Parts: sequence; structure tokens; C-alpha cells
Amino acid sequence: IKMLEDSIEEITNVISGEIVRRPVVDIDWENATVKDGNIYSNGHPVFLYDYFSKPQDQDAGNETLYNDYLGNMN
Repeated sequence: IKMLEDSIEEITNVISGEIVRRPVVDIDWENATVKDGNIYSNGHPVFLYDYFSKPQDQDAGNETLYNDYLGNMN
């Protein structure tokens, strides 16, 4: 219940403008690059705030999948 109350208070403050959150940056996947295991969009490091789970029951040779997890980033 405390967590719910805290969440309601926070979202109320966000809606009223008392708390201002930084905007989420749109990732330019067409120009994303991988260097040293890190993903960059327009030269800036990307934090993946979302993820894709591994597809189940998919043939690894499926032409619509580049690999078992995400698309081809090469």
C-alpha cells in the first residue's frame, strides 16, 4: 500500500509539473552502431530501457530473424 501511495504522490507531482522528468531519447535504429559491445545512436551511447525476449519455437534459420534475440546490428 505504501508503494502505491508513493506512486500516486509522484505521478500527481509529475502531472502538476512539480516534478519534471527528462524526455526519453528516440533511438535512430537506422544509424545505430555497435562499438566495444555498446550501442550508439548518432554518436551517443544508448541505454536500452526496453528489451525483447528470445522468441520461442522459432527456427534459427527463419529469414525474418537476424539472430535469436534482436535484429542484426552489423
